[in-house]
Amino acid sequence: MLRTSLKQAIEAHGPIPISTYMRQCLTHPTDGYYVKQDPFGSKGDFITSPEISQMFGELVGINILMQWMEQGSPKKIRLAELGPGRGTLMDDLLRTVKSFPDFFNAIQTVDLVEASPTLRNLQKQRLGRYGLNLNWFEMTRQVPKDKVPTYLVAHEFFDALPIQQFQLTEKGWQERMVMFNKAEDEFQTTLQPVNPLMSQTLAAQPRFTKLPLTSEIELSTESWQVAREIGHTLSSNTGSALIIDYGPLSTIPVNTFRGFSKHKQVSPYDMPGDSDLTADVDFQALKDIFSSFKSLNSFGPVMQGDWLHQMGIGARATVLANSQQSAEGKQRIADAYNRLTDMQFMGKTYKVMNVSTGHESTGFQQ
Repeated sequence: MLRTSLKQAIEAHGPIPISTYMRQCLTHPTDGYYVKQDPFGSKGDFITSPEISQMFGELVGINILMQWMEQGSPKKIRLAELGPGRGTLMDDLLRTVKSFPDFFNAIQTVDLVEASPTLRNLQKQRLGRYGLNLNWFEMTRQVPKDKVPTYLVAHEFFDALPIQQFQLTEKGWQERMVMFNKAEDEFQTTLQPVNPLMSQTLAAQPRFTKLPLTSEIELSTESWQVAREIGHTLSSNTGSALIIDYGPLSTIPVNTFRGFSKHKQVSPYDMPGDSDLTADVDFQALKDIFSSFKSLNSFGPVMQGDWLHQMGIGARATVLANSQQSAEGKQRIADAYNRLTDMQFMGKTYKVMNVSTGHESTGFQQ
């Protein structure tokens, strides 16, 4: 049982970073949340945009198609997705671009970064019908960096990467660590001095050096590394990466670490291994990393609702609604459209960002 092993590790070695706790809870080889189950959809713990409507994946596919055309329609390309879930997004994407033979026939491989054996099997079942070469990788860094242009999607991937929390005190930066309170029989957090390496990392970030005393921040060095890997992959030739996730447009995330179980928010410390753990994405940090690659251009982030509208979701929803025979079917399309685009739902919470070797990106016009 993961709760027991985490408790024993803390009792033996002292408090652990939130990043270690989060990583164990999500990807422990036998008891990790993503390893044990399929968390997606109405019967899982959360539902994602691709599960709500086919329109989402279709428009992602159209966006990639347009980027490919803007970059000269290369004859050989790689599609890649980080954290494909059930494969719903890639399925809708491939079904859409199959109508464009020049693009579809250019696809040499579909590379999927997925740690869960359960989800890999679902992806294989869903995507095998396209007759494409499917490859699976454990880590982003394993996606080949060669002369084949790469078009990559990362939808709700970065939010699941481990984070750390820090607070600026009179003694300098201190890290919020996970401890176990025996008296209350629960995991809690405590502030501990940061190690010298992390102290240097924090001092090297201009965004952190001007913060006032008692400021709290979240950061994900693992997200930084994934962003660098994406940058190296794209800059080795041409291509683009579409990143869709939740988080602030430019500010530093603060106290966003949370759990989800059966579509309800829970404490991230209540059910280790049995609830999804997530944190807001620091889009500005990703953008700063991509800006260090001279051949890359960043677009956004923008709100998902705005991006979908610019990509033509209104017209697509109308076509789908008109194809429905029943009033219930038409209403289902309308509900999905509203949930994806409305600023009270996913339209504002989720952001879309593109990094590309191209100089234009559809959906990001001011």
